[in-house]
Amino acid sequence: MFFCPFCGTLLLIEPHHPTNRFACSSCRYVAPITSTQPLTANHSFLKYNKVVEESSDAAQTTVKKEEEEADGGQVITVQCQNDEKACDGDRAHYVQIQMRSADEPATTFFKCLKCGFQWKQD
Repeated sequence: MFFCPFCGTLLLIEPHHPTNRFACSSCRYVAPITSTQPLTANHSFLKYNKVVEESSDAAQTTVKKEEEEADGGQVITVQCQNDEKACDGDRAHYVQIQMRSADEPATTFFKCLKCGFQWKQD
């Protein structure tokens, strides 16, 4: 790929002139193609491809402690909001996600570490 030295636009090849040339569609920059080598290049990515073997090792799972951040959120001290069960848990994972437009506050999702109850706060 070649770019215009003045405006940075991708140069296009104009084949209709006596010799091929690069031309900028924005600022009318023109440069003759003087290379005797072809402008195309072939690349092979076969050596980078990896075969995925189906084996029992590939399906390993790791078990994490309940206190670790298994849900991807950080741990915070907050009272569990579970009204159905009398949970006295005071630690939960939380994740903040911008659900609405940027001028609205983010929605915070919680998951109690003790009972697993999930709730959100807008």
